[in-house]
Amino acid sequence: MGATSAISRARYTEDLLERAVRHGAKQYIILGAGMDTFAFRRPEIVEQLRVFEVDFPATQDFKRRRIAELGWEVPEALHFIPSTSHRRVLQTPSPAPPLLALMIMFSLTRFPK
Repeated sequence: MGATSAISRARYTEDLLERAVRHGAKQYIILGAGMDTFAFRRPEIVEQLRVFEVDFPATQDFKRRRIAELGWEVPEALHFIPSTSHRRVLQTPSPAPPLLALMIMFSLTRFPK
């Protein structure tokens, strides 16, 4: 995937998220978040949400190290959810009451089993 399509995808998704927030969304769930920087680039949206980044533990460990190396502060609303199975995360009941959410899958459909 080229840089142009990655930027276009991010812009489209963030526009969609802004509309979802205006309609009451309180959670943003990113499956396969990788090195996504949304929570650091868009604090004006993040302050209205709980953001969950779901990805492989090794990917999240690498990302957290890079964030620390850069001296970035992790937003309070950002939650890292390590998982080797996105399906299992989706099937796990939440202890919190259901909230309107936008859930996206970045690049996961490119990797069939």
